[in-house]
Amino acid sequence: MAAKRRFHVVGPHAVDGVPPGRTVTLDPDVVDVDALVEAGHIAVKAPAAPQSETEPKEGDE
Repeated sequence: MAAKRRFHVVGPHAVDGVPPGRTVTLDPDVVDVDALVEAGHIAVKAPAAPQSETEPKEGDE
């Protein structure tokens, strides 16, 4: 079983109940994510960049 992955809904319609502009979590074993990407409904969501050790964390000042 593949791990669920996060995608950005970029098309004009909701995907799995998630409206455009939001993030949807899909299981590639259940949903044909390649077809949804190719059709322009979703885009691969880049993982969040790790916070730099030199950047102050929220609340640290």
